[in-house]
Amino acid sequence: MCAGVRSWGPCRRDSLIAHARQVIGRRADHAIVKAIARAFRWREMLESGSYATIREIRRGRGDQHVLRRAPAAADAVCPMIVEKILNGEQRAQVSLAIPMEHLAAVWAGSTGPTTEPHSLIQYFCRTFALKHVARAYPMNFNSLLAEENIDPRGVLIMRHRPPEPKLRRILPWLASQKPELFNAYQQTQNNLRVEKALQTSKYVASFIGHKSGKALFVGLYAIKSFRPLSHLQFWEIPAYQEMKAFGMKDWVTTEARHAILWFDLALTPFYSIWKGKLIVRWPPPELSWWRRADRNIVPIDAILEDSALNPPMPPWDEIKLAWHELDLLPTSWRNKLAGWRGVYFIFDQSDATGYVGSASGTDNILGRWRNYAQSGHGGNTMLRQRNPESFVFTIFQLVAPTMEPEDVCAIETTWKERLHTRAPYGLNDN
Repeated sequence: MCAGVRSWGPCRRDSLIAHARQVIGRRADHAIVKAIARAFRWREMLESGSYATIREIRRGRGDQHVLRRAPAAADAVCPMIVEKILNGEQRAQVSLAIPMEHLAAVWAGSTGPTTEPHSLIQYFCRTFALKHVARAYPMNFNSLLAEENIDPRGVLIMRHRPPEPKLRRILPWLASQKPELFNAYQQTQNNLRVEKALQTSKYVASFIGHKSGKALFVGLYAIKSFRPLSHLQFWEIPAYQEMKAFGMKDWVTTEARHAILWFDLALTPFYSIWKGKLIVRWPPPELSWWRRADRNIVPIDAILEDSALNPPMPPWDEIKLAWHELDLLPTSWRNKLAGWRGVYFIFDQSDATGYVGSASGTDNILGRWRNYAQSGHGGNTMLRQRNPESFVFTIFQLVAPTMEPEDVCAIETTWKERLHTRAPYGLNDN
């Protein structure tokens, strides 16, 4: 299978047709193969700048076959289906003639993604067969397990959505930036029923709550072993000490429970390229956050192009970060902060006082905030006496990336004067 198709990346038309011709003795539907190849070719035209929109391609090439957006069932079509079609493994009822008969329509009307080249392949898969392909290949999470020869009877599916607000907010960042902490979070369970279910399972399919009724795939973990931990042993583990700062609640010992089970979970390569990209529809009731795979149908809802574990960075004047979040920022956020010089503000929620600082050195604001993440005070005298867990970081003003450090400091001084953050009214000691 062409690697480009597997990952929805660019791939040449000739390569796709050549691959189909190599599949000797299989019933490859050449009409569908050509349609797939055409979609990739159109994508190349858009990305190269030869055409600006799909409408222009239609006008320039005189294409007569007109398609429009199909029902939402098309979202279930994924690269695995494309691979089956190219290998000649599609079922008899899947052909281009069927959807063309039902979907001949108004391309000229603005129903297609005419200005989004990156979504052309997803758009094509929504339009060329959709109802019929989805029916022939019902896509759900168990379908993916079957593709890898994994028995769903040994798989426990979890949709993590911590009740602690801080932990819920940063859990996707943990999965992306500190996967060992994310794994530690799921390696112990307060719920005795979940513990018993884990003891009889071979795998944990790990998801994070994603909007209402949706879940975002993180990975499939093999259950290697398990052992009991006392309350003291539990809190001796560095990962749990760190997560305590994120608001993770303590587990309570009772007469019936003197220990908690710790499970050795090892991440497998199962669809690792879809980490943070595969979205499933969580079967109701939503509060039931763990399920046995063989007893539930978990439909595939979408496969994103970019990971949703790393949300887009907000505008600089809307950034609001707690101290414990500074060390968990997604890479894209860090790259931007490293290029920004300016004036920032630290607000202490414990007594509503503030500190004004500036950044113009190595890595600019990122470098300065990393210092606070590591030390808690950044070398500032009055901040040393305070608990950094109550600090909130925002940006007051950005300046030109080439502005001299002394000019940045001068702007910082004007903010101190306007906000009266010098002692005894604030936390600036100069």
